[in-house]
Amino acid sequence: MSLRTEDRGTKHECLRCQTKFYDLLRPQIVCPRCGVDQTEEAAKLHAAAVARKKQRAKPVAAIKPEVEPDAEADDLDGVGDDEDAEVEDLDDDDDAD
Repeated sequence: MSLRTEDRGTKHECLRCQTKFYDLLRPQIVCPRCGVDQTEEAAKLHAAAVARKKQRAKPVAAIKPEVEPDAEADDLDGVGDDEDAEVEDLDDDDDAD
């Protein structure tokens, strides 16, 4: 005995095992293969998706290390001093010739 298309109800795909089935016009949509209630499973998947979306929406604040302004100035004081000394040494060598 074959059911007419109208008598089969709505075609569904199980959210857990991906089996395709008809609801046979029953009020509760249950997968015939794994027995999962599709309305409950859909609610769980929706809640999980909303939670993931909220997690991605929160920006992570960048933490910048605090450096004392005096420490930066001290570090830059010694820069270039070695180069000046080398130039003076070269000038002294020219005078010796």
